[in-house]
Amino acid sequence: MSWSFAIARTAAAALVLATLLPAQKAPKLGKPQRHGIGIVYAIPKDWKVESGAEAVLFLPPGITIDPDREDNPEVILAELPEGLNGPEDPAIPDALKGRYAAEGAEPLREPLKEVFSTPGKPGAIYTLDFRKGSKNLRVRVFYVQAKGKLVSLTVSGETSRLTAREPALRAIAASLDYAP
Repeated sequence: MSWSFAIARTAAAALVLATLLPAQKAPKLGKPQRHGIGIVYAIPKDWKVESGAEAVLFLPPGITIDPDREDNPEVILAELPEGLNGPEDPAIPDALKGRYAAEGAEPLREPLKEVFSTPGKPGAIYTLDFRKGSKNLRVRVFYVQAKGKLVSLTVSGETSRLTAREPALRAIAASLDYAP
C-alpha cells in the first residue's frame, strides 16, 4: 500500500468520525460585566474572574493560576493590546512568536490566522503551536475590534485542554466589547 493511499484512507476515516461525533455546544454565558479599563465580557456562569489593573483573568471550574509557575495548565486572559492597529495587523505573528520564544518555547510552525467576527465587530484568531520541554502547547489569541479599540482574549496552555474548551472560548470572544 502506498503512503499517499494510507494517508487518504486515514483522512477519510477521520472525516467520517468527525461527522458522527456530536458537535460541542457553546456554554450559556452569564450577564456581561465591565472591567475598569473598558473591557466588556461575559463568561460561563460557573467560571470565576480575577481582575488585574490592566487585564481580566478567567478561571474555568477547577483551574487555579500560580503566578510563580511558568507551566500553568491553561491561562485565559482578556486585555487591550497596545501597539497593534487592529486584528489584521501584520505585526501580530512576529509579536506572538517573539513573546513565547522569550519564554524558551520553540514554535512548531508559523502562526495560523483565521477570520473571526461578530456583528459589527471584525476580528481574527491567531494560533501558534509550540513545544516547551516535553509538552506540546498552544496559544490562541482572539482579536476583536470594538468601538475603535482592539480587545484580545489570549488563551495559552496544553493543546488538548484548549481544543476541548474551544466552544466556550469562541463564545467569550464573541462577547468581547469596549465601553470607555
